[in-house]
Amino acid sequence: PLAQGSVQATLTGAKEARKRAELDAQLLANRIALLKQEEEKAWKKIEETRKRASEILELRKQNEQKFSAKEHFYKQKWESIRAAQAANAEQRDKAKAIRDQTRQGLMLQKMEQA
Repeated sequence: PLAQGSVQATLTGAKEARKRAELDAQLLANRIALLKQEEEKAWKKIEETRKRASEILELRKQNEQKFSAKEHFYKQKWESIRAAQAANAEQRDKAKAIRDQTRQGLMLQKMEQA
């Protein structure tokens, strides 16, 4: 009977060890599954961040292009205004020269007639 009791104890111990090993294996499997879920979440966040960074860079590029176009427009406008002002000044000078010439011509005529 003693031998049978020790065999029984050994069997019981083996069963308990197997149950503990199965439980440990299940706990590890659960932990691995949880880590995989966390990894997926992390990769999803990384992708979202990359996408957002790309969108921000694209917006920045568009804004820079708009600013550059606006700057170019105003520069052209300013140059056009300056050219018009220069042309007007030249016209005024020519008109004044013609008036002066005419006035001088009239004065000479009056002198000659007097």
